[in-house]
Amino acid sequence: MFKVDPRGNIVLPWGDTMLVSLKIVGEIPEGTVAVFAICRRTREDTVLEKELGIVDGRVTIALTNEESESIEVGRYHWDLRIVTRIGETKANVISVYAPNMPTFEVKEVAADV
Repeated sequence: MFKVDPRGNIVLPWGDTMLVSLKIVGEIPEGTVAVFAICRRTREDTVLEKELGIVDGRVTIALTNEESESIEVGRYHWDLRIVTRIGETKANVISVYAPNMPTFEVKEVAADV
């Protein structure tokens, strides 16, 4: 079972599922999406990225067994970006956590013998 502490740090057993719902505060223009990313150290070294819809001011982050199995055991960081498209070629991007991204730790699971 995954855990989230008050600072937003997440611990997830390798291969487990995760479902987290976050409230977005403020005006949300139509067409705005959220981008959830798990990174090694910086956004340029992204391990997993998902574009998510914002429904009734909330973003739901869901990871499947397969998605968490695709991430090696280890310590990462995660971020949530709010992306509002402006025309066809521009976007306004707000990082919720940068530069102090919370940790995302994938723990090895002990097997039953």
